[in-house]
Amino acid sequence: MLYLKAIVSGICFGLWPLFMNKSGLNSAEASAALSLFLLAVVSPFLLVNGIPQFSVVKWQMAVPACVFDALGLLALNSLLANASSEQVGSAFVIVTVVQVAIPARVLGRVGRRIDAKICDWFGRRSSSSIPAPLTLAAHRRASKPCVELSAPSA
Repeated sequence: MLYLKAIVSGICFGLWPLFMNKSGLNSAEASAALSLFLLAVVSPFLLVNGIPQFSVVKWQMAVPACVFDALGLLALNSLLANASSEQVGSAFVIVTVVQVAIPARVLGRVGRRIDAKICDWFGRRSSSSIPAPLTLAAHRRASKPCVELSAPSA
């Protein structure tokens, strides 16, 4: 089910910008229209699932996430408003590479910290010069217990 959600997300996130590119809206108009419609579509799910207690929300994480999302949305809609149909494809490649590289870099650092704290690699810690994916593979071959990061279950 998790992978099905990933596929549906990828299809939707891949299609909406193509439609928005043809909408004729400028960057601010497209961002506002998308945000208003998003609010209308997501609100029923919020009401069904319940509104979280604001005291348990980690606002120091939620606020920057919202700011980055808003800036990214404005930048993407500006790109879509100004790009020709021929330019959209190569622009998406750049957006996708950057979008994947940032969390991969951050999660790579987290993974190495976890490796260094938990796993003992042949008498030395994994904070050595061996990259994290190689240490996990070497660790599996050595059949030593280790904690691995895994995708959340649906």
